Amino acid sequence: MLLVEDNPADADFVALIVDELRAPEVLLVHVPRVADAIRLLTSRDYDAVLVDLSRPDTTGLGDLRSLRRAAPALPIVVLTSSLDEKLGLAALADGAQDYLLKGDVNATLLMRTLRFAMERQQFVARVQTLTSERTDAEAATSRAELANRAKDDFLAMVSHELRTPLSAMLGWSQMLLTETLSDERRVHAIQVIERNAQTQARLIEDILDVSRIVTGSLQIKVHRIDPVHVVERAIDAAAPAAEKMGITVTRSVEGNLPLVHGDDDRLLQVCSNLLNNAIKFTKRGGQVRVSLRSTGGFIELAIADNGAGIHADFLPHVFERYQQANRTSTRAHGGLGLGLSIVRHLVELHAGTIEARSEGLGHGAVFTVRIPVAPPTAPPPGGETTGILRIGAMPDLAGRTLLLVEEDRDSRELLMVCLERSRIRILVASTAEEALVLVQSERPDLLISDLRLSGKDGIAMIKEIRSLAPEHGGQTPAMALTAVGEPTVRARALEAGFDSYATKPFEPERLISTVARLSRGRKRSDAQPPLS
Repeated sequence: MLLVEDNPADADFVALIVDELRAPEVLLVHVPRVADAIRLLTSRDYDAVLVDLSRPDTTGLGDLRSLRRAAPALPIVVLTSSLDEKLGLAALADGAQDYLLKGDVNATLLMRTLRFAMERQQFVARVQTLTSERTDAEAATSRAELANRAKDDFLAMVSHELRTPLSAMLGWSQMLLTETLSDERRVHAIQVIERNAQTQARLIEDILDVSRIVTGSLQIKVHRIDPVHVVERAIDAAAPAAEKMGITVTRSVEGNLPLVHGDDDRLLQVCSNLLNNAIKFTKRGGQVRVSLRSTGGFIELAIADNGAGIHADFLPHVFERYQQANRTSTRAHGGLGLGLSIVRHLVELHAGTIEARSEGLGHGAVFTVRIPVAPPTAPPPGGETTGILRIGAMPDLAGRTLLLVEEDRDSRELLMVCLERSRIRILVASTAEEALVLVQSERPDLLISDLRLSGKDGIAMIKEIRSLAPEHGGQTPAMALTAVGEPTVRARALEAGFDSYATKPFEPERLISTVARLSRGRKRSDAQPPLS
């Protein structure tokens, strides 16, 4: 117990009372000033403090507040003379647990008062803890409710955004089938269907990317790439949309920029998303500025616009999932509110940073991405990978045979129409069992298979094919073409024996180029080792 008392006689009196308690475990430490008490409180623990607030050096209740700040959970009992009872009452209101009149103090009263002070302080501490826990629980509940509301809004928005292009595709498809359209209207219908199909594919890919981010399965394959090439491709791709909106896109690219380690497809996704966002939120006749420079060991990409801007309250949440500044049914711009959260994650996977700045609504926005420069000689993490496939002239695959394993009729017909352009001979199987027979009897130059087949799936099928002798087709080059784009599924397919893996929807030219590359793995009469 700590006693703060400047009067030696009063201090001795309290010490005698403590001795009367006959409790050897009670240790009384006496100091004359509050400043001394505060120094002791920082060096060891005490169970209670007795303090006289009517000393000549006292500042009254200010000393009590100083003690309370030094030891917020420590029971404090105020000692006062009979003429200072009002001071004791004021001390109770200011944080003391009790007060004693010096003329009334005895051993029994002192012990009861100290016990009451400690119990009261424990009660107060418990109440504060419960209050804090309740506040935390209410805050957590509020956050959960906001998150659930955001997800509900998001699901409603997903339904709307997916149905909108679907309605256009179904409507124009029916008109093509049932109406007599002019050549001009027929071309327009096909263009509308293609544009809306691409929109729906992007929406689905965003949803899948978010799923991969949440599960931690989104991965990148990095190699040394030229950031200028990536940015130029993004600008070229966005040019039609900007031209349609009458928006001027200017570029400022620093010369002789160093390379970066990155996944060019994913960095292109970052650039395209930010550029398309800037165009989408800029009014007709506006401007979008793209700059690329080297600064402090980083390549810095900045995309600025003079469009709608971002409200200060929303700016801290701009990269959060399911968040949009305007979720009303009358909002001017579509989308799921996922793009910027995906961009942030992709940038962070490249060990980079991204930030958004805006002076407010109507003042445009600037998004700045920084990616580390690649060291001159050190290999990138994960090793080198090939770059973007360059599409040249349509390969002529006449004289070669392809086995297509696909149970969905519409997908099968589309693949056949695309592949027939290369003049390759096509065999068709709708089940793994049919494919196994054709592999051994026809010895195709290449096999393309969906992974999801009725009965035996594609992975089980390729394992059985790889168990065959080379002269029976065991080394037939094989490509998995499926709507499942998860990295774990891709890894399983390649481990099982597929030589290549692609996801639907596919680009016909790129598919044919891949077919040409794989089909060169061996001539039909050869029996060479499988492709690595």
